[in-house]
Amino acid sequence: MEDFRELLLAAAKENRSVQVYAGGQTIPMLVTGVGLEYLEGKSREFSKILVRMDKIDAVAKT
Repeated sequence: MEDFRELLLAAAKENRSVQVYAGGQTIPMLVTGVGLEYLEGKSREFSKILVRMDKIDAVAKT
């Protein structure tokens, strides 16, 4: 889980997008915040996306 957090924090700092894989779904987003329980982001379609950290299966940084 810490590896995910480090990658997500780096993406937020660099203003880079990521692909989050959770529950068989792929969620493209720009990371806006990384909390203890939730990942917060946004996309072209949605102004706010929240994903529970314990539900994330994988993360890919572009």
